[in-house]
Amino acid sequence: MFYMQRPGRLRFEYDPPATLLIVADGSVVAMRDTALRTTERTPLRSTPLNLILSENVDLERNARIIRVSRSGPWMMVSARDRSGQTDGTITLQFYGADAQLRSWDVIDATGARTRIALSELTQPASFDRRLFRLEDVVTTSRRPGR
Repeated sequence: MFYMQRPGRLRFEYDPPATLLIVADGSVVAMRDTALRTTERTPLRSTPLNLILSENVDLERNARIIRVSRSGPWMMVSARDRSGQTDGTITLQFYGADAQLRSWDVIDATGARTRIALSELTQPASFDRRLFRLEDVVTTSRRPGR
């Protein structure tokens, strides 16, 4: 499950056997691995996610576009943070005439690639703010209210 509320908030929950939970609270991205009992924290502004979690996404202003390509109905835009504060790149993959965001790849400072593919999207009016609290990352790997 993936939850996103701009500006700056997201939550990735994975089904077992995965043990990773990722939460951004607006300023920090925390990655909790319950199997290893570790939590890593990185300032949001230091991650490529910062480009897509801002209140108004403006790649022309906030990003350095590395590459734009098309393949049939797909358009791919690869970008880096213009300020230089972010390590890594993000490639956004848009589909169709209305350019719906369908997936993105992040390559972090170590060269590791993470692909996120979106499906079955819904847009609730609001989320429980506890979804994006870092305290939940430390104490539990389950969504509040479960």
